[in-house]
Amino acid sequence: MPKLGAESLAGTRGYQEVTKWHGTHKKRAVEDPKNPGQVAIRPMMYLALSYDHRIIDGAEAVGFLIHIKDMIEKPERLLLA
Repeated sequence: MPKLGAESLAGTRGYQEVTKWHGTHKKRAVEDPKNPGQVAIRPMMYLALSYDHRIIDGAEAVGFLIHIKDMIEKPERLLLA
């Protein structure tokens, strides 16, 4: 899933784990939205989902992750959904 910016992968460990969430929090340099063209240090949240390919189709899981990412980036859409 490099297209989505995945930095790490972790598998499920047994039949009990169909899916598993992973998350980290780091600071990194990004373009400042208030000052275009300027660089600022901002906290970034990395979220990943591991799933058992025998049970969940990969395309469906990626679509779900994209939906979660969109909802986190634009929380006002949660009120309209």
